[in-house]
Amino acid sequence: MAFKFILGSDINGVFSRLVKAVKGIECFVEEKGKSFMLDDRLGYIHSCPTNLGTGMRASLYICLPGWAKCGFSELQNRCAELSLQCRELTNEESGSDLENVFDISNRNRLGFSEVEIIQNIIEGINNIYKEDLELQTKYETNDE
Repeated sequence: MAFKFILGSDINGVFSRLVKAVKGIECFVEEKGKSFMLDDRLGYIHSCPTNLGTGMRASLYICLPGWAKCGFSELQNRCAELSLQCRELTNEESGSDLENVFDISNRNRLGFSEVEIIQNIIEGINNIYKEDLELQTKYETNDE
């Protein structure tokens, strides 16, 4: 399951709507006499083993001009340290003309709850954003 946060959106609100939608789907499936395959240890069972557990991939687009100057590979390494993934966006993917916009998502899926995933994204993005502000200052100082 994947969903994207829109710049400036309310992460908790998006997550609440996702939970409500998933519960609605689960109720519909149960009305048909079926259920999702759920293991107490592994979470939900999917056809793709990388999606065991919640199978949730949450992502958001964020403008990071400091990290862009630092280099995409450096941002990827930092995201990996924070259990996140980073992708560069083209204008077609982002639907905007913004420069230095990246798609950041959770790396961990197996054995993590939805709440843990969202919390990790919030904490990780906060760190990356603060570091981006420092990098912007560093590169502005070096440019002078």
